[in-house]
Amino acid sequence: MSHEIEAAILAGEVCMNMTEMDVEASIGRPDHVNRDTFKFGTRTHFCYDSIGSNFNFNQYRYVYFENGKVTSWSQ
Repeated sequence: MSHEIEAAILAGEVCMNMTEMDVEASIGRPDHVNRDTFKFGTRTHFCYDSIGSNFNFNQYRYVYFENGKVTSWSQ
């Protein structure tokens, strides 16, 4: 695990290239998970509908992954 990812987890934030496990450790389990599988890989997005204890709802409502790594997030 990189120093950047470790620091993001400790701060309760998301950063590029985190794994699904890293995101769950940082901001908690998602309320919904959507997965699409294509011949080039898998796209996943975590959906957060409720506010958890270390969850910044205004910053992280959707977290998007390609082939197991964070590529973006949105409100």
